[in-house]
Amino acid sequence: MEEWYYVRDGKQQGPVSLETLREMAAAGELKPEDKVWTRTMTDWTPAQEVDGILPTSPTHQTAGLPEDEATGAERPATSEITPGSEPLGIGACVSRSFKLTTGNFLKLVLVGLAYLGVMIVVSLIMLSIDEATGMGGMQTVERYGRTTEEFVPSLLNRIVTNLVSTFLSLGAARIGLNLVDGKPFRVGMLFGEGSRFLSAVIAVLLFGLLLLAPFLPVLILAQSAALPWTIVSPLLFIAALVMVYLSLRFGFYLFAIVDKDLGAIEALQYSSKITTGQRLNLFLLWLVMILIIIAGMVALLVGLILAIPVALVTWVVAYRWLQYGSRVAK
Repeated sequence: MEEWYYVRDGKQQGPVSLETLREMAAAGELKPEDKVWTRTMTDWTPAQEVDGILPTSPTHQTAGLPEDEATGAERPATSEITPGSEPLGIGACVSRSFKLTTGNFLKLVLVGLAYLGVMIVVSLIMLSIDEATGMGGMQTVERYGRTTEEFVPSLLNRIVTNLVSTFLSLGAARIGLNLVDGKPFRVGMLFGEGSRFLSAVIAVLLFGLLLLAPFLPVLILAQSAALPWTIVSPLLFIAALVMVYLSLRFGFYLFAIVDKDLGAIEALQYSSKITTGQRLNLFLLWLVMILIIIAGMVALLVGLILAIPVALVTWVVAYRWLQYGSRVAK
């Protein structure tokens, strides 16, 4: 988590999180003229000149809200809605995403190419290391009673590629949030969220454990009691449904880390809070996103180039909707 410092009565205080500074500012404990600093800044700066601290600063305005029809000015800031108070509009989210994606198509394609390019380079490097060390390669694998030859990457390969993917995903989340909020973004932002990397890695591990948890009792029971497949299969299906539910409930943790500078556990808790009462709608939206990608596959490569970013941006719009309601999709 990024560490911030502030000056009160001539004395340096901290470190605290950005979220703590925001709470202090909202409570009047941090004055606009009080100076703040974090390691990415060159000098101490008054809080009123740093976006995202004072309630009147741009980042504290309700994200992605349309301009006032009469004056053209952005509507004033509002607090987050009560979770579940505005049912997620599936069609509205997709429509907003399509508009944002087509309006920024070339830049999004460049972001996607940069992401894929880095992952391909890392994969090739790790493949070379696997071959040179003999830690990974073609191995005999038994699946479903059949023996096949498959390439099995080394543990080091999997760890490194997943770490790089997590790092890039943080930058992609920032780009998506800026896009939905109407803020500028660039390809270089893919590499600009390193200060949140440790929180993201911990959150990814915790999230993975959450998703595996429903399957462990079934696998242990099947192994110890030697249950027939006719019994194991329905149990695995139930476990899969639980996994989907957990994924929808906690799946916005990465956005929360980037958007609100939360730690791993706090981000998972925040995702759980904002999805309250919305999980069925999120599941339906998830199905619609799959249909969009399938439609893109039917249209071959050209369709996928548009379908994939539309689906991904739709999920970012949904995140903002869960926070601020239907105004973000107008």
